[in-house]
Amino acid sequence: MATSEEGGYIGVSEQELELARNAKEAFDNHRYESCLSTLKKLVELRQEDPRVTHNKAVAQYLLSNLTKTDEFRRTLQSVESQFEKDAENSGSKLSVTEKSVLLFNKALIHQRLHQNSQAREILEELFGVYESLNKQLGIQICLLLIEVYISTYQLEKASDHIEILERRAFGGPLNNGSTRGDRDRDRDGDTVLGSGNESEKHKAYLFQFRARLHLLHKNIKHCKKEVKNLTTLTGPTACGQFLKANVEYLRANHRKALKVLS
Repeated sequence: MATSEEGGYIGVSEQELELARNAKEAFDNHRYESCLSTLKKLVELRQEDPRVTHNKAVAQYLLSNLTKTDEFRRTLQSVESQFEKDAENSGSKLSVTEKSVLLFNKALIHQRLHQNSQAREILEELFGVYESLNKQLGIQICLLLIEVYISTYQLEKASDHIEILERRAFGGPLNNGSTRGDRDRDRDGDTVLGSGNESEKHKAYLFQFRARLHLLHKNIKHCKKEVKNLTTLTGPTACGQFLKANVEYLRANHRKALKVLS
């Protein structure tokens, strides 16, 4: 989500700037209801601003737990049309970050609708400018691209991008929840990720991805290790239990698989 300062607005009042800052702070801290409430106030002041409409749509979509995909898709189409109209009338262009966020959200919609070819095409285009984007956006792009690769059984590409993401987010391969990146942070006082919660969430995704890859390769031993890493990090979760059940199924322990699922 971009603030008004990043978007390069012209003639922005102090009140509007303050609302934009408050909305971004709430968004960054995952307080989406508060973010949406603030953005609604900002929309009243900037009704023709597609950036504010876009941010409001993102907050609403997250509040719906990614269920209102059609509504989000229609809003994004409207926002994109408004950006194009503004560009024709005033010559204003989107920043690289704004364009990348808009494209990422389009890819997310395609992925949610199981249109993986369209999602992959957009995400691979974004991955081409991966290094020029802020780290958080780059990580989100890479996570979604890995998900698409696994869903379409492009396992080698998924594995390659997991390694890229581990270097990008943590400074090196994950190993039982600890990373070389964590040690670098302690020594240098620098942190790649924005918060401990975000770091753990990304680690959980990576453990999950690697477990799913090992399942598809029918590598039970390594899959069990990644599931254990995931459970140690997050505690029991539906995803972890589902992966455990799949491991037992591959071992022909069908009763145990059913027990885990129940």
